[in-house]
Amino acid sequence: MGKTNPARRGARLQSAVPAGEKLFVIVSQPAALNYRRNEIAGVDVPGAASPEPGMPFFAGPDALRNYLKKQGFSYLAFGDFSRPGGCLYDRRLWTHNKDSQDSRYREGRFQARYYLDLMDNIEALALTEEQKFSEAGLTLLRLNGP
Repeated sequence: MGKTNPARRGARLQSAVPAGEKLFVIVSQPAALNYRRNEIAGVDVPGAASPEPGMPFFAGPDALRNYLKKQGFSYLAFGDFSRPGGCLYDRRLWTHNKDSQDSRYREGRFQARYYLDLMDNIEALALTEEQKFSEAGLTLLRLNGP
């Protein structure tokens, strides 16, 4: 969520989410969020595990939005995938892993497809969903639709 004042930035982001609402996050510092204020869930390893029927991959942004809405999430927070220091959510890292022929990246090549698909879908949702907060590479969307 950034190197300066992550707890303050997290609090500002959460102030745009009504207390008690569910918040889905894809951020590098989720511990900076207040888990008592909102029910918060996030992604560690896309494609590894998710509530039934399973997070949709390779099905586009509408499928992701509909899945999150059916899970009760109306808000989605994410960090800028192109900013340095993105930890697991760094587009350059996963593009490198996807394209690497080095045998040390075999698992990374497989995982990269899921990370990049999730990043692509979230960035597409950022073009269509209501933006409630944006600061220092951290964005909050209100998910519309069903």
